Amino acid sequence: DPGPLSREAESTLYRVAVEALNNVKKHAAAHEVRLALLKTEDTLEIDVADERHGFATEQWGEAGVRPGHFGLLGMRERVAFLGGLCKVQSKPGEGTTIRIVVPRDRLR
Repeated sequence: DPGPLSREAESTLYRVAVEALNNVKKHAAAHEVRLALLKTEDTLEIDVADERHGFATEQWGEAGVRPGHFGLLGMRERVAFLGGLCKVQSKPGEGTTIRIVVPRDRLR
């Protein structure tokens, strides 16, 4: 158990999860979405996955986002503030998974 989260960590993780879910609603036209919270000894992980459209990540620019789309960039910046990573896996026609990984010692 990571213990109680700091107010800042709780707010950041909530906002990132909501943004990921909004991206599914906005872009994926998914019938299902999976939200998973995983605790390991060292990290807290949040996965948001859909099974629909997906996209080619090779189209992204240097910042790792599609031109004109800043939701993922904002998510990455928020997670980085907690010392974590925001990973995106996607392929056209195979859906998208966003994985947030934050060190547990940064959550208090």
